[in-house]
Amino acid sequence: FNGRNLYTDTPSCGFSEEVSIRFGDMVFCIACDNCAIIKYNDRYFSVSDNDREVINSIFEKYGGFFPCI
Repeated sequence: FNGRNLYTDTPSCGFSEEVSIRFGDMVFCIACDNCAIIKYNDRYFSVSDNDREVINSIFEKYGGFFPCI
């Protein structure tokens, strides 16, 4: 997620800490509807479709599936 531009927005994707990736105290909430948007604190950034597929495959390894709303 390094090098991504953060922006403010009000996307309708749906986000939850229950669907997130954590690195220490940093929590990245993944859009629950398959959008390629990640929420970090109160800001957002986009990932490529390929990155989103990788994120989905990681969640699937542990029983998570998208869309999850």
